[in-house]
Amino acid sequence: MGVQSWLEANICWKVMRMADTKTEFYIAMDGHIVAQIEFVPCVREHEHKVILINHTLVIERYRGRGLGRELINRVVKHARSENRLIIPVCPFAKMILEGNNDYKDILITGYPDS
Repeated sequence: MGVQSWLEANICWKVMRMADTKTEFYIAMDGHIVAQIEFVPCVREHEHKVILINHTLVIERYRGRGLGRELINRVVKHARSENRLIIPVCPFAKMILEGNNDYKDILITGYPDS
């Protein structure tokens, strides 16, 4: 099974109930989470609907396979479907999003924590 096929078969979406606002996408293998990205939908200045990406984690033995990037792509797709902008607080998400012009249309930069 190729990487993309494996991702399609194993990526999941889950809403966590922390203050009724925290959301995550995760990739599970054999019932165990091997990668996850946490984000918080909110409203910021000028009534822009935004998503704050605050954490990305890939278990060490699964790093280097594009799982973190795939999770970021899922958040981008989600943000676009809800007409939201993204503020990457997570250093990994910030590096990926700011380093690719395909994300410029939904990226907010210049916040103290981003």
